[in-house]
Amino acid sequence: MCTVPPVKSSIAAALRTLVLLAALIWPVAAAQAQSFTTPGAWSLTVPAGVTMVGVKVSGGGGGAGGFSGPVGGNGGTGLLITAEIAVSPGQILSGTIGTGGGTGYLTGAAIFGLVPCAGSGSGGSGGGPGGNGGKTDCLTVGASGGGGGGGGSTTLALGSTTLVQASGGGGGAGAGSGVGGTAATNTALLLSATCGNSASGGSPPDFFSDGGGGGGGGGGYFGGAAGASAIDFFTATGGTAGSSCYSISAAIQYSAISASGAAGSAGNGGSGIAPGGRGGDGYVLISTAAISVKKSAQPVSNPINGTTNPKLIPGASVQYCITLTNGWARSATSVSISDSIPAQASYVSGSALSGINCASAASAPSGLSYSAPVLTQSAMTLNPGASYALTFLVTVN
Repeated sequence: MCTVPPVKSSIAAALRTLVLLAALIWPVAAAQAQSFTTPGAWSLTVPAGVTMVGVKVSGGGGGAGGFSGPVGGNGGTGLLITAEIAVSPGQILSGTIGTGGGTGYLTGAAIFGLVPCAGSGSGGSGGGPGGNGGKTDCLTVGASGGGGGGGGSTTLALGSTTLVQASGGGGGAGAGSGVGGTAATNTALLLSATCGNSASGGSPPDFFSDGGGGGGGGGGYFGGAAGASAIDFFTATGGTAGSSCYSISAAIQYSAISASGAAGSAGNGGSGIAPGGRGGDGYVLISTAAISVKKSAQPVSNPINGTTNPKLIPGASVQYCITLTNGWARSATSVSISDSIPAQASYVSGSALSGINCASAASAPSGLSYSAPVLTQSAMTLNPGASYALTFLVTVN
């Protein structure tokens, strides 16, 4: 004999499940950070209650130098500026996202199906354009590579005042017929009030033999020098890479500069005239809170299904994950987490684990305590850009 449960009872059970689901696993994600990655103009109105923002501003990556048998030089990474800026609600933050520099390419005599007096990678656009790569010479019989274009710079302004400009990576140098082009490394981070006035890479003189590689375009600053041409049986050299710069207003309260922004493209040593690739576009990240917080939960097992598609029934285990991220330029100290366990669940003692994200949490957290119903972890330090995740289990009552 089969008994069909009353419809009202089934509906009531379903509603109880929905209420329990909402109480236990409704994710919490604070809208405290925004990213701008599309090249061109961007803007953000400062939200109510916000008086300080953390920003990351990256210029575009440099384009790779063209090859000539030897490999063209890699494009440089865009400069990355991390800063803290005092603001008022309603003010406008705005600027321009720089694009990556174009790649240089192989050029040479028409008898090889190539085009002499060309090969230049175009500079990226942005708040300040990147310089064009240097061309190869116009008479060469041997083939050589043009310089990569410098990445465009990315800017950030408060109102009508530009506060930050992060230039793009320098273009990689084109390869000569005997020596590859140098990579743009951005080891010299140059502070300049005229940042954004890019120079193009040098071009070798016309030489009816093996042409030198073109110099890489400047990512908001100096262009690289051209390589040396040579007669047959001697070595034609690659050019040198372009350089980069930055500018920061005195109104910035704290800043840090590094060469770890948008990626430059890699030089190409393959056959044919395939380019090495364009540099990555710049970006702007803005955090309206020093520490952003995300909270999520997921059923992991229950007494009936085990770990196979577990349902929220009495006895089920639910894993919570709380993730903190420091979006500002300085280390955050004395950071603490405090979370109340829902009345419908019980904390599983000893289940807490920590890591840099939810998936990798595997270490026992220090400074953890539980006084029902509040779980607390205290005395943590988060370095700039670092994330910390705390996971723990609860049992549905």
